[in-house]
Amino acid sequence: AQNYNQYDLSVLRALARAYHRQGDIEQAIWYNKKGMKVTPDYDWSWPLALARLYNELGDKEKTRQYAQKVLEFYPQNQEARELAK
Repeated sequence: AQNYNQYDLSVLRALARAYHRQGDIEQAIWYNKKGMKVTPDYDWSWPLALARLYNELGDKEKTRQYAQKVLEFYPQNQEARELAK
């Protein structure tokens, strides 16, 4: 499906969720990063998803990095504030 329209954000989100549900965090990260590249300046949901995934992996540095990106877009986001600590 992703090859059909590589810029269809709903496909990228669905693939990221599917890989996450299957336990393949690295592939979920890959698809979220691809989505973030398509909408780098206005969609805070991609870096929030990445912060969550890196937090799940225990990578605090990357968790904070992506949580800070969320806060640039949406400073009131409480979840991002917690992840950025």
